[in-house]
Amino acid sequence: MKNLLLTWSMLLTMATAYAQSNVTTLSQTGIDNKATLAQEGQGQEVLAVQNGTNNQLTTSQTSTYAQEINITQTGTGNKAVATQDDGSGPGTFIQILQNGTNNEALANQSDFFTYGSEVSINQSGINQRATVNQLAAVGSSAGIEQTGAGSGNTATITQTNLSYLDAAEIRQNGENQTATINQNGTIYLIGGNEAYINQTSTFAQTAQITQEGDQNLAEIYQENGAGPDNNATTFQSGYGNVSYIDQSDFATISSTASTAQIGLFNEATIEQFAAIGGQASITQTGDENRAYIGQGKAGQTISYSNSAQITQSGDFNVSGVIQTGNGNQAVFQQIGTGNAILNPTSTDFVMQQGDNNSLIVTQTGVGNLLQIQQMGNGNTSIINQTSGVVTP
Repeated sequence: MKNLLLTWSMLLTMATAYAQSNVTTLSQTGIDNKATLAQEGQGQEVLAVQNGTNNQLTTSQTSTYAQEINITQTGTGNKAVATQDDGSGPGTFIQILQNGTNNEALANQSDFFTYGSEVSINQSGINQRATVNQLAAVGSSAGIEQTGAGSGNTATITQTNLSYLDAAEIRQNGENQTATINQNGTIYLIGGNEAYINQTSTFAQTAQITQEGDQNLAEIYQENGAGPDNNATTFQSGYGNVSYIDQSDFATISSTASTAQIGLFNEATIEQFAAIGGQASITQTGDENRAYIGQGKAGQTISYSNSAQITQSGDFNVSGVIQTGNGNQAVFQQIGTGNAILNPTSTDFVMQQGDNNSLIVTQTGVGNLLQIQQMGNGNTSIINQTSGVVTP
């Protein structure tokens, strides 16, 4: 059974409205419905609802003024595509709501100058796929939320081609989720983007953020029953970037976090508190960068068998690690001049508290500083300085 209602134009598969204030409303119920809606002009609005199985809806709007698309789909195997790509904005908006299984949502707001645009996708269920593209976006935002006890969901946000002052956020609740954010400005010229991923589950999650440009912020949280086998990765290229990864909960089991930064004045932090078998690594290339890894808190004994590695190449860099518990290992390598290994978040030294821990440090250059503290039994330190100062 099919029910099709169109206002302003009446076509079974396509409605096209030309006016300064266009409104299109679509309602379909049943199986294998298909609808294509296209609008040209100013002040356009689409409201579409589909209930059933294997339905497809494609909408497109062409204008240089505020446009709005609202799509709701309920059922299995549905697909929604919304496009606003000719001078998209300012004030352009896309909202897609899907509830069910094996649904797919795609939102495109891409033009030479996508300004002040917004996308919101909300999916509830299993095996959902959501994708947002905002190319050449300026001051735009994109959010994807995948809720419920679903599994196998995938979310991707791409804001590239001179992306500037954009915001991207992904929230996922379930199992075996994958979240990816790509933001690409111009190095040493454009950036100021923010990317945020929050994954809440007790099973394997994957999160990845890539940012190119300056003064960007990347945050990944996998902290509610984080693991086993969670993976978080950030990559930033430019200067003044900040990366933060949190994989902390009562028992963060076998989680992996890695950060790579290229440029100047960057900061990277990884926290795996109450971690068991966690692996954390930070690699920084450039000058005056700061890196910190925390695997455990003072007095905490549940954290054990963790590995922390920090590699810095450049001058005047600072790094530090705190590990508590048993059987942990920390490895530092600094190549350059005026580098320091300590705890950059306080006046504490690099600290390992517990039994059977291992610390390996290599510093090459002039005027380097090393401060370490090991508490417990069976600790091992291997320190190699070509030139510098050691403070025990």
